[in-house]
Amino acid sequence: MANIQYTPLDPSKTEIRLIELLPRASSGTQTPRCNLVRVSLQAKPDFVALSYTWGNPRDTQLVTVGKTLVAVTRNLYSALEHLRYQKTIRTLWIDALCINQSDEDEKSWQVGLMKDIYSRATSVCIWLGPADTTSDKAMDFLRSFGTKAMRFSLDRGSDAFQEVIARWTKLASKALTIRDQSTAQFTFRFNDGSSSSFIEGDLNDLYYSISGSHEQNALIPIQEIQNLFERSWWSRTWVLQELSLARKACFVCGNKVLSRRRCIAAFYAIRALGLVLNNNFTLRRAISTPYQLSVASASLDGCPNTILGMSDTQKHAPLSLLALLHVTCLREVKAPVVYRASTYFEATDPRDKVYGILGLAIDKDELKELGVRPDYTQSCQDAYICAATALLKQGHISILSLVQFPKNQNDLPSWVPDWSNPRRVTLQQAESADHITLKPEYKACGSLNQMYPQLWGDKNRVDIGVCLR
Repeated sequence: MANIQYTPLDPSKTEIRLIELLPRASSGTQTPRCNLVRVSLQAKPDFVALSYTWGNPRDTQLVTVGKTLVAVTRNLYSALEHLRYQKTIRTLWIDALCINQSDEDEKSWQVGLMKDIYSRATSVCIWLGPADTTSDKAMDFLRSFGTKAMRFSLDRGSDAFQEVIARWTKLASKALTIRDQSTAQFTFRFNDGSSSSFIEGDLNDLYYSISGSHEQNALIPIQEIQNLFERSWWSRTWVLQELSLARKACFVCGNKVLSRRRCIAAFYAIRALGLVLNNNFTLRRAISTPYQLSVASASLDGCPNTILGMSDTQKHAPLSLLALLHVTCLREVKAPVVYRASTYFEATDPRDKVYGILGLAIDKDELKELGVRPDYTQSCQDAYICAATALLKQGHISILSLVQFPKNQNDLPSWVPDWSNPRRVTLQQAESADHITLKPEYKACGSLNQMYPQLWGDKNRVDIGVCLR
């Protein structure tokens, strides 16, 4: 076993490496074989970008790259085994093989290209892992039910989702003996100005098929679906960017394939039903069946909801880096007044808590001017200090309220938030509208006009001066 001998890439040509995954018929053995090729993104090559979790770095298997036996994690080996074609070459971009992981300089500028890599790929393939005893049932249901839910534009995001909740809430309040088969048309209007019209009775039928109070032959396999959404891919920082930037994407679990659009449509329909059942029980004390209770209590409003909704967010209201940090660093909060599901996204390298979402930030160009860019020659301490300083220079003095103790990164200055440490209880909560505005409002200046802060100091100490008038 040896390391891959990489030929240097040319940054001026926006070069990347791709792997040509050889077909089963030509490999002669069960071990996946592939070749590395250099291409320029400027040439618009056709390739599929792989989104996956690395898994345990000590649990490895061998694949052949060129003439070299290379150790890859078991999860990547499984992906290569499942994704190779029978008779034709498949061209893929896979970070573990296409980036020289031992060259920190190359890694830094290649990671800076990942936004372009995933947005320019012909498609993105999300590898959820091998099949287990429940995954096939979940994937089959999501595919078939998602096809039905797509008829009502539930694959388009929050606009249709809120409208469906409103209409299904009315249905849930009616007597079970009443089945509304209205032929009236209704219209969904979307943020981009477009609209779609549907037959009311058809949307009602979708509700009746899964409500648990009417038909019983197409109920949601909720435990199997929860198991699928609890796989490790759904909690990783990098996947937010990898899925939301994709022109086209599909999920693969074992031998089952599910398109992104069907997955999103089915997911929103299931969440809509859960919220309707919850409201029906809370407001009307309606009696619920065990099935309805399981749907209402399903934990689908954390990381999976954030990931599947990010494409819509990026189109209509892209977030700043600070907002993305708020979104991706919240551990589950349970309190008498408020419950917030966990949206804490994991990163093996703590620097990736910033670098992994930077490509999505609407202010990434401004931050680059302030020195925030992927740089794996930096320590985690320097990366976090750089990000915190830039955010303060942007006027976000509120980040000081996000500092929590104890910190995972022990060498951080006291004023720098440790983004690798999940946020739990804070004095203020970020508003869901922009994920930045903190409530309740705190104003040391009282009725005076607040001015942007001025910063002095070095990387270990910061002095903040705020002028009031």
